[in-house]
Amino acid sequence: MAETTEIINRLSQPLDMQRVKRRLSSGEDSVPYLEGFDVIQTANEIFGYRWSFELVSEPRVMFWEQALTTWDRQKRERVPVLDQQTGQQRTHRVGIVYLTGRVSVELDGKSYTHADVGRLTFTGDAPDALDTALSGAATDCLKRCFRHLGDQFGLSLYDKETAKTAGTGITKKDGGLQGQGNGHNDNGHERRQSSAPKSITEQNGMTVEQAAAVLCPVGSTQNPHWAGLPLGQVLGQTNGERMITYLSGEQFTANGDPARQQAKEAARLLLSQAEKAT
Repeated sequence: MAETTEIINRLSQPLDMQRVKRRLSSGEDSVPYLEGFDVIQTANEIFGYRWSFELVSEPRVMFWEQALTTWDRQKRERVPVLDQQTGQQRTHRVGIVYLTGRVSVELDGKSYTHADVGRLTFTGDAPDALDTALSGAATDCLKRCFRHLGDQFGLSLYDKETAKTAGTGITKKDGGLQGQGNGHNDNGHERRQSSAPKSITEQNGMTVEQAAAVLCPVGSTQNPHWAGLPLGQVLGQTNGERMITYLSGEQFTANGDPARQQAKEAARLLLSQAEKAT
């Protein structure tokens, strides 16, 4: 019983927001999430490896043709991608994978289970795209099963108010923003915003070629395979500029990770070069 009490106490603790990451959603905004390895590692720490995950259904895959759109920064809205020869709106093949799984944990010699559905969308119908989607859907299912066990597995991230700032380094407290300051200096005087930062090349000497070779640290909901691809390749793909814009913005935080900080700086440089070319 003592061990079970300790487990329950651990499960009752609030989520450490340093564990939370953010990724692009199907809209313009980003959403918070816990990485799959983080959930597995946390489960091992809390339950001492006395847990299991299994799929209880065959995967279901659905395909359809989706109209291609891109984000117009000037109009601040999504606009159709037109074929240069015919003028017709372009489409691409999109799929979604569904599967059901359950997590079982052992407490005091008894097994407790929680089931849920995992899903992931993907583009194209190549075998590697489907393989990546199946793996991603299984991970999503694992995480959604574990969320039933509370905040150590990201339950609070499903709260709309919490989701707005989770993973950004900003927390609401007493009506203010913690971690961003209150707009005043230590003497109580209003702090002026600094002028626009110097160009990335002035800050660290990174060239455009070097920036293009930096690996993308995250994937998007529809393109999880972008994680690990060079930013130059991501930029050249459909909706790739949106990912570069996200990486260069304030919503994407480095959280002390040098690789994420390098990706942020590289994205700013690539976005700056893309704007000059238009």
